[in-house]
Amino acid sequence: MRKIALGVVAALLLAAFPVALAGTAGADSTAHIRFINAEFSGAPNAIDIYVDGTLLIADLSPGGSFGNWFETNAIGNGQHSLQVCIANGGLPLTSGGLCPANGANPGVPVLPGVAALPQVQFSVVGGNNYTIILGAGVLLSASNVGIAGLFVGLNDSSPTDFGFARITIHNTIPSAGPGTSPFDVCVDGDKVLTGIAAGQSQQVEVEAQQQANVQIFSSAVGCSGPTKIVNLVAGTNLVISLVGNLIPTCTTDCGQVLFVDQERHPNIANDPAFCALIPSLATIQSEFKSTLGGVNPNDHFTFPSSGAVKQLADDINVVINTGDGVVPDDIKPQWEIISAGLRTLRQTFQLVNYDVSGFPVVTANGDHVTLEQIVEAANSFSLPGTADPDLQGAIAALTAWFKANCLPAPTPAAPAAVPASAGPRFTG
Repeated sequence: MRKIALGVVAALLLAAFPVALAGTAGADSTAHIRFINAEFSGAPNAIDIYVDGTLLIADLSPGGSFGNWFETNAIGNGQHSLQVCIANGGLPLTSGGLCPANGANPGVPVLPGVAALPQVQFSVVGGNNYTIILGAGVLLSASNVGIAGLFVGLNDSSPTDFGFARITIHNTIPSAGPGTSPFDVCVDGDKVLTGIAAGQSQQVEVEAQQQANVQIFSSAVGCSGPTKIVNLVAGTNLVISLVGNLIPTCTTDCGQVLFVDQERHPNIANDPAFCALIPSLATIQSEFKSTLGGVNPNDHFTFPSSGAVKQLADDINVVINTGDGVVPDDIKPQWEIISAGLRTLRQTFQLVNYDVSGFPVVTANGDHVTLEQIVEAANSFSLPGTADPDLQGAIAALTAWFKANCLPAPTPAAPAAVPASAGPRFTG
């Protein structure tokens, strides 16, 4: 996995003023997939997952919270075979046959009461984001009719409306008994999703806010489920997988936050006010370094206060909002590229509620942003890996625009004074 900092944050000179920016997602030839082990408590504690006969995931623990799921972009576009096995060379969770790693050793027997999970075929589309939930008690999804124990949920990664966050619910809980499917979802007491049937997914966009009260409950009982406080960050998709047998049982702590970006406010054409924004970008970079550059990730006494981090995030937000309103149309594409890093940086701080001890954070690409990477970005402002030609082009275009539109015209140099001792010279 390539190394990143803040979803790739760099600072580059725009004329005399540096700018933070972020890289873009990978190629569309692969799909990004999150696997969740949803086996019953009586089943093996961990599983191995083989895709196309190759061990992709080893020793995946049950549960949906952080550390109990695996994200990968190693699966290409098209159809693939999948087989799930008891970890460490055990028998497959199927009706027959051995797992690829088992060899002549029969391994651990399938425990009584564990239902069969067949070797199956599943298809993905390159560039899309999926959540795949595996388990004997998982209801099949509409996209995989006839395949029990496998739920494939598609996560919308398109930009949200400006100032909005997306919520996606994947429901794998069978329709049987009280407190089960279908489900409704309330945000701050307002019902935003209704009748999410077993094996189905629904999504909705709601206004972004830092402390939203989210309830997920059976449709039969109304807005009465346990309340979870969630930070709904603008330009993100909060994906929650409802699985009845996760260990431990979880709701919003099973959430996966995808950075999908958001639509922009219309820009004002040919407004030179963008010139005034450039020095603010340099100020933000300086504030980023002073707030986090001296942090030692192993020493909590060096951590900044949440108030200081929030101030940094607020200042970044002012620059973003100002730029969205004043950047002229002729450099709007370049501003979109440059400002992407500021948006990622702001959203990352929001996701940890401005407490840097809350890292790591998982980005939409499945990369883990650690505190070490935050500190590195604050100090070095270097772009890891191969330079992105789009980024380089944006820098060149904005630099040229800044020099042409923002810098004062040079004052003609005054002629040199003639020394008093020097008289006129004649030739003849």
